[in-house]
Amino acid sequence: MKSFLFLILILGSGFWCYENYGQNLPVHTTLSHTDGRSMEVVLLSRGQSQVTFKRQSDGKRSTCEIGNLSLLSKCKVYWYFKVSEVSEVSEVSVKDLHISGMHKVLVDLHEEWRLLKEYRLPAAETKAQRRTVSNDIEAIKLKIRKTELKLAEHQSFLQR
Repeated sequence: MKSFLFLILILGSGFWCYENYGQNLPVHTTLSHTDGRSMEVVLLSRGQSQVTFKRQSDGKRSTCEIGNLSLLSKCKVYWYFKVSEVSEVSEVSVKDLHISGMHKVLVDLHEEWRLLKEYRLPAAETKAQRRTVSNDIEAIKLKIRKTELKLAEHQSFLQR
């Protein structure tokens, strides 16, 4: 009976490890080089043969060959990044995705605004309905302005 419970415990912990494998990002850890040097870093991504990290001492972003790391550091890198298809430029791609997402939101808001302008009179029969449609148009205009300001702010931040 004890061996059966032990087996259940082992299987349960194995399942938990499989489910939570690589999910605790960002990772603050110490990486050691094969020659004995070590540093405190924040792991960012892993490619096929390289790991990208940010040093905690000065915040500088660096890349290192995984083969040049100590065995324990290699294990840390492989543990926290189970998918080896992560690009070294993932930080840039996230920024690009954010900007393209804001552009998509702007296109959707402009389309909604156009449709409301075109159909506001036929859809509204009373003064209250017309005021509601007018208020909706103004709300969409405000959303468009807010999104444009966020986009400009984000792009000016990226240019710094």
